[in-house]
Formats: sequence, structure tokens, C-alpha cells
Amino acid sequence: MAETVGAAPPAPPSPDFFAAQDAARARARRFLALFALCVVAVVVAMDAYVALFSAMMLAHDANVHGNPNVLIGDVLPQLPREVLLATTAGTAALILVASIQRRRELARGSETLAQAIGARAVAEKPENPAERQLRNVVEEMALASGGLPLAVYVMAKEHPVTPIEGFGRTLVRHFLGATGHADRARVRIAAHGWDRIAVDGQAHDHSFVRGPAERRMAYVSGTREGERFEAGIEELEVLKTTRSAFEGYIKDRFTTLPETRDRIFATVVSARWKYDREPADFDAAFASVRTAMLETFAQHDSKSVQQTLFAMGAAAIDAVPEVSEILLSLPNRHHLLFDLARFGMQNANEVFVPTTEPYGLIEATVVRE
Repeated sequence: MAETVGAAPPAPPSPDFFAAQDAARARARRFLALFALCVVAVVVAMDAYVALFSAMMLAHDANVHGNPNVLIGDVLPQLPREVLLATTAGTAALILVASIQRRRELARGSETLAQAIGARAVAEKPENPAERQLRNVVEEMALASGGLPLAVYVMAKEHPVTPIEGFGRTLVRHFLGATGHADRARVRIAAHGWDRIAVDGQAHDHSFVRGPAERRMAYVSGTREGERFEAGIEELEVLKTTRSAFEGYIKDRFTTLPETRDRIFATVVSARWKYDREPADFDAAFASVRTAMLETFAQHDSKSVQQTLFAMGAAAIDAVPEVSEILLSLPNRHHLLFDLARFGMQNANEVFVPTTEPYGLIEATVVRE
């Protein structure tokens, strides 16, 4: 019924793109230096081989022609420099030609690399279950690695982005059409409020100020047969200073919260509701649900957060016939009366202390009968 919410785990450190770029460039420079050393080593080895082989042949010819005292060491200094220069040039030319050829092969893409290790292409619609699974995984990785955000930006240019439920449907249909193997797509959209800045009493034409933390949400899921729509609100912070009570609850030896018939009721509303059919106007439906919940919160004589939550959910369902159910989450943000008696003063419900922890988190789903 209630739970204590702990601190969120620390966020992972953000990656430093420029540091990673510098590190990659440093690795590339090291690889180039190693490649150059390898080329020099190969050229030197070939020169040494040719020089040794040529000296052996010259020494052999001298021995055959009656000069048995000629050794390889005697012949090496006499080798023509043109032989070593030709060997060096030939070896370097072979390495250069092989490198250019390999670069051209790699430039043709991943297919060349796959063939180099003995891989084969998988058919577009394979019959083998393992190959179908492999193709599904690869397509999912391809979509997730870069196609998703780019598609969203292009769709935002080509299609209306309001209402956000309609834009969600556009994205669902696009992603289902992007691959023949996907059978379902889900999209979550959050809309943040921005207001024009007032200058001399007039709304400015190009300057805005961020509104409250409240976010309008849309959840669209779809198959090839059709779409389903959900909507919601997050971070809707509300407070009422009276007509809120909490008494008659279960107590044990750890209970410290006193009963009260008049208290501050503060919470941050999160709501998510389902449409059993598409409303004629998503914007109007959202506004009606939001208004119904806020008016109920303001006018309801609250006996508990749970009671008010149910009343808000029932009002939302009554306000929009297409809403089939609504999930509400209301954390109880306590505002406690500060004890001024220690200072010889009376606190007539004027000074309160907001507390963040511990608090109860009340959640419930209200379903249309």
C-alpha cells in the first residue's frame, strides 16, 4: 500500500566524445608508425637475402674458376649498389601495390570482410530458424544504432507533430514498414511546456521560458492490424492547504504521524490512461482528463490520499468516454506543522516544514465498469 522510496543510484559518467576522438587518432598514428617499421624491416630483410644470395653465387663462380680462397665476406663489399637499390625499390613497390589493392577490397564494405573469413549471405526471408533469428537481431541492431533518431527527425519535418499521439502513430507505421520481420512497434513521446516571454505586456515572437516540470505523455503501440493509444501526465505538482484529513488509520508502536482533520495535501501526480477507441480530438481528450483530475483534487473533501486518488480517476473516466482505465500514482509529500511552542509561540497553521523522506507512494488503477 505504501513504500519508502530511496535515493536513485548515481548516473553513469557521460562519455567524453572529444577525448575518445583524440584517443582514436593517437591509436591510428601508432598503427601507421608500426606499419612503416614493418615495411622497413621487410625491405632490409629482402636486401640482406639478395645480398647474401648474390655473394654466395659470386663466391661459388670464383671457386669453380680456380680461385678457391674467395669467401662470401670477400665478395659482399664488391656487390653493385644497383642490385640493392633495385631490390629495395621492387620490394617497396610490391608492398605499395598490395596495400592499394587491399584498401580497394575493404572499401567495398563489410561483404568483403565477411567473405574473407568464410561467411555467406543470409537470404532476406530464410527458412532456417537460426538464420531468421540472426537476421532479426542484425536488423534490430541496425535500426537501434542510428536509424531510429534520424527517422524521427525526418518524420518531424514531413508530418505534423501535434497531437503527439498522431505523431506517434506516424512513427509506429514507419518503423513497421522499415522491416518485414517486425510485428510490433512501441513509441513513447514526452511533450514539455514552453511559454512565450511577455515583453511590455505582449508575448514575444521568438523568445520562450520553460514552463513547469509537468510533461504530457503519449504511448502508441501498433501491429500491422492497427494501433492502440495511451496518454498520460508526469510531474504534475499540486497542493491544497485545507479540506484534507487523515485519521482512523492502523497504528503500531512505530507510528509517529498524528491524526489530523485539517492538513496540507501535496503530491506530484503521475497518470497514464488507455483509450479503448480513438478519440475524435486527442488534444481535447487530454485537456478534459487533466481538468477533471485537477478540479476533483481542488474540490474534493479528502479523507485520505487513497480516497482522493480514486475520485480523481473516476472523474477522468467520466469526462472522456473513450478512456477505459487510468493508472494514478501519488506520492504523499508531507508538510508538517512546525513546533513553535519551544519559542513560546503558537503556530496557528501558518508555518510548515516540507519533508521529502520518508513518504508513502499511493498507486491504483481505476477501471470503467
